[in-house]
Amino acid sequence: MRCDPNFGSLTVRFDPLQLDRRELLRKLIELDEKIGQETTIQIPVRQIRLPVCLDHSSLEESAQRYMENIRPTAAYMPDNVEYIRKNNALESRQRVFDALLNTPWLAVAVGFYVGMPILFPLDPWYVLTGQKYNPSRVYTPSGSVGLGGSLVTIYPVAAPGGYQLMARTLGGWDGAGNRPAFSAERPCLFKHLDLIRFYAVS
Repeated sequence: MRCDPNFGSLTVRFDPLQLDRRELLRKLIELDEKIGQETTIQIPVRQIRLPVCLDHSSLEESAQRYMENIRPTAAYMPDNVEYIRKNNALESRQRVFDALLNTPWLAVAVGFYVGMPILFPLDPWYVLTGQKYNPSRVYTPSGSVGLGGSLVTIYPVAAPGGYQLMARTLGGWDGAGNRPAFSAERPCLFKHLDLIRFYAVS
């Protein structure tokens, strides 16, 4: 049995040849009744500082590919950051970037796709919103930082996607586990409840 926590849910995977579904359900109900109200739990949290390149040229290339091949007249094209600025009634692009840089982001889920973190803003003054692409892109550069709804993600590898792209940072996946902070047993960089702060680089 394996559990994958997410923003508002818990996915439980199990092998029905090893564990009967009714028995699993009985165990989950029993565990839920034992938990009750816990206010003294302390959870270890890693703090990670990530360099981020704002307005990275690869994001412009990704937008251009989308307009040429999928949907040229989408409201969020040709510039996702400008779309986010207008959508949130901000007076400058820098205010969009300030929202990314000036709040800590909590990893509320990891693993939607090969270690992709879903990040929740912890400072309500910097909450942004933006719709996801419709239809999705077929290509997003590795390390792209995007906004979907009010959550941010980091694309760990080049992949399809639908979040509004704002910046680019390090890719969060190394299948061989050769790079620092990765291993063959743990090929993804992020863990649940990581606290991530971005800082701008050229």
